[in-house]
Amino acid sequence: MEILSSAIYDKKIQSYNIIMELSLIEYYEFIKSSMLDNEFQRNKVRSSKTIYALLKQDLITGCVIPPIVLAMNVNIDEEERNNLDLVKKIIIENKRNIFILDGLQRTFTIQDICIDVEKGYIDKSALANPVRIEIYLGLNKEGVLYRMLTLNTGQTPMNLRHQIEIIYSDLINAQNESNFRLIKDTESENLNKLGFYRFSDAIDAFTSFLENDYLQITREKLLSTIKSFDNLSKLRNEADLFGDLMTVYTLFINKVVNAIGDKDIKLDISRENQDNLFGKNAYTIFNKSQPLTGFGAAISRLIELETYERIKDLISNIDLIDIDNLYEGILNLLVELNEIRISSKKIGNSQRCFFYHFFRIYFDKRGDYFLSASASVKQARQAYDRDN
Repeated sequence: MEILSSAIYDKKIQSYNIIMELSLIEYYEFIKSSMLDNEFQRNKVRSSKTIYALLKQDLITGCVIPPIVLAMNVNIDEEERNNLDLVKKIIIENKRNIFILDGLQRTFTIQDICIDVEKGYIDKSALANPVRIEIYLGLNKEGVLYRMLTLNTGQTPMNLRHQIEIIYSDLINAQNESNFRLIKDTESENLNKLGFYRFSDAIDAFTSFLENDYLQITREKLLSTIKSFDNLSKLRNEADLFGDLMTVYTLFINKVVNAIGDKDIKLDISRENQDNLFGKNAYTIFNKSQPLTGFGAAISRLIELETYERIKDLISNIDLIDIDNLYEGILNLLVELNEIRISSKKIGNSQRCFFYHFFRIYFDKRGDYFLSASASVKQARQAYDRDN
């Protein structure tokens, strides 16, 4: 392993970039632990007729391929950047803390070569062939996401949601100071506990926040999503956008619990409709992808409109929520969601649309219906009808 240059500072994403050269076997040993640890890592492209089959032969014969781009959330300071021995030591000691920004399929191809050498299918001399890598040091998760998007738009990219899964997978079941916990989908028995969310649902919320859209991203929208990071860059002084979003949402759900309790809700509707309510208590109403995505997109929109400067600015408003008004509003919300269920052809998207409008109106401190749940539900239904 050889560092070929001193670190160059990337002003856009506030990170140091370093060029290194390794042999194929050195690179594989360097990267394999981080590849194995992340269950959300994109799968290998499996087709003998793809360009990757040709790439494998090129690497075996010693072809020089474009650098693989990695990121490591380990900081170095101004003095350390020119001490190449120290930088190398820092990189080696933190090799489990790596994201592959660009070059995952090249990495899989190198892995195949190493395995084939071990099995005796390929001469071991191929392992000495060089590969160059770029490493971004000190890149936070928002910066990782930005670089992943900009580096992969020219190919068949992972969708934004998948990339966010990879970057934030370390938060599953992690302790934090914000009183929320992300759990795997298989641990659904914990979903009736305040502050527990499916990791996939929380990812939906954050994706919607970044996209400013409650619907899933399309390839045509990817470029505008990248551009949106220019607007989000002013929030970079926040330590954790993801955590802040889930913290505010958890505080809101806590208010809902105080308003309606944890007992099943009974409405003056038919037995069939009662059995098909969107949710029967505080947890089952709001601990789902539809309200989470609606919330994420709504808060993003309010920040875009400069109603709030940061996500955290909403926290002070949670204390102002009137419990009685919230209780009445939630009952009305369930009635509207029931009517949407009956009339909609795409129920999930329709519910996301309704929640988006509800949260956007409810938390709009410049609007006429700020923290008025009943009025916000009524206005959200009118906005939903206009959209549909």
